[in-house]
Amino acid sequence: MFSDGEVRLSATDLHAGNYHIVGVDLRNLHEVEMKLNESEVKFDVPTLFLAECVLVYIDAPQVEQLLSWMSKKFDSALFVNYEQVCSWVLSCLSVNVVVLAVFIYFMGTKVD
Repeated sequence: MFSDGEVRLSATDLHAGNYHIVGVDLRNLHEVEMKLNESEVKFDVPTLFLAECVLVYIDAPQVEQLLSWMSKKFDSALFVNYEQVCSWVLSCLSVNVVVLAVFIYFMGTKVD
């Protein structure tokens, strides 16, 4: 537990009260879980994940592993993914809405 006013800083992380910024390789699920535990994340409360221009740089099988891990680890989660997937604003908007809808459905489904 972190006490009020306590701040911990490392080369990749900042922890202060209930505010945590962590640097982690999303392809390394053991490290992801370790960092979340260090940040006192509660896996049993509704959680929102925001990813902006991140998943496009990770190989598809590793993205699938990450999303599958999240859906198993968190009791209730919503994943919002924003990627720049095309050059036209209107078609990008419709593509991103579809991508977001797919992720919302996926995160609400437990994978065995």
